[in-house]
Amino acid sequence: MKEYTNYIFDLYDTLVHIHTDETKPALWRNTAAFLKRRGVCWQPQMLRIAYLRLCHEADDALRKELNTDLPEIELLDVFRTLIAHPMKPHSLSDEQIDALAGELALYFRKTSREYLYPYPGTLETLAKLRARGKRLYLLSNAQSCFTNQELSDCGLANVFDEIRLSSDYHVRKPAPKFMADLLAYHHLNREETVMVGNDFTSDIRIAQSCGLESIFLNTYQYSPEEMDAQIRTQGLDPSTITLLVSGEISEILNY
Repeated sequence: MKEYTNYIFDLYDTLVHIHTDETKPALWRNTAAFLKRRGVCWQPQMLRIAYLRLCHEADDALRKELNTDLPEIELLDVFRTLIAHPMKPHSLSDEQIDALAGELALYFRKTSREYLYPYPGTLETLAKLRARGKRLYLLSNAQSCFTNQELSDCGLANVFDEIRLSSDYHVRKPAPKFMADLLAYHHLNREETVMVGNDFTSDIRIAQSCGLESIFLNTYQYSPEEMDAQIRTQGLDPSTITLLVSGEISEILNY
């Protein structure tokens, strides 16, 4: 693998390990209680139903508006609607609704999250790439209303030359536009740029769609046969992909 000038990283399960569960009943009980303490009344099950419905409606609307199969809604708008139109009326102002929506987003994410931590070697590897004069970018399918806080919690908030989250651009990987706009904005030479991710269907596919080489970080510990099968299924060009079979990000430094 050659040495690159520009490294574009995925975030979740590439640089940090995370697991969330939005199906557990305790999430909806606790979130309803959180809102009730602030004067917004929802029954837990009704809150869950309303949340899922609003997400679905927002996704459909954005899909039609942008004429894309890969829309990314802004969850903060969903949380605002849940606060503004609860089961029982309240007297919160628009400013109070906006502030509470931000609090709710962070609480919801923290309550649904079971763990979050950087993979071993992540911070050290990024620091060493930076010391070598490399430019680092983040391109993630993520919600800014809680991902910015998670980046800070993991020590990654000030690591990158730019952070691009899909909720801010209303489109997600592997839509080529999401990466193409980043490449154009920073005038990145494609031959000197690589995408690093853990997902063939989004990270590796968007790289190939934009004419980039890629590094697949095997954090899910797929077997060689499973990786080969995914490459074939996705119709990807294996000659443009470097497979880091161990899943250890520090291996990037060996090239």
